[in-house]
Amino acid sequence: KYNRIPSIENNEDTKIQSILKVFRDYNITPHIKIIDTNSVKIANGYQSDKYYIYITSYLLSNLSESELEAVVAHEIGHLVMKHNLKHFLISWLALVFGINAFLLSFIEKKFYILIPIAIIFLYIFATLILPLLQRSDEVKADLFACKAVGADTVKSALVSIDNLNKTPLKFSPKYMYTFSLTLSHPSTTVRIKKINEWSQKHGEDKFPS
Repeated sequence: KYNRIPSIENNEDTKIQSILKVFRDYNITPHIKIIDTNSVKIANGYQSDKYYIYITSYLLSNLSESELEAVVAHEIGHLVMKHNLKHFLISWLALVFGINAFLLSFIEKKFYILIPIAIIFLYIFATLILPLLQRSDEVKADLFACKAVGADTVKSALVSIDNLNKTPLKFSPKYMYTFSLTLSHPSTTVRIKKINEWSQKHGEDKFPS
């Protein structure tokens, strides 16, 4: 169990202040929590509703100020674009479809065929469709962060996090079209490629915000 340190809004540390700056840039009241993960060496940041952002202490200790700004800008992008809410609503609709299919099959025997259809649909949704939406939104949050702190900083942060977590930057061809399709995050190589493609097509100053 990780030890959650109290919020850091009044902390004078320069890294903390660089994080708070990103919130101020978007006129958002900061709600930040640091989770102590130094013992297990996990470098990660994530967000929940109502602009709460959680950062692991291992991430805070090892990223530069600009890279931390990129991480926070990425998470703010998720919040601003309401990705969590979108995923919840889509998942809820899929679940409602599955439940209704089961109920209808119990009411009318002729609808028994809906049971295997619902099972297959929910399996495909949970393992392929939802992860696809999540990967797409990760790229959107990356582009949002690029607008806030610059593409090079975002790419540097992505590589640094992978190095800290000892995560491969690129999936092997063996897993490219199998295992990787079930993940909620694209590989860092793919994310950097998407950032570069956007930069070349629209220009550095036209990242979405």
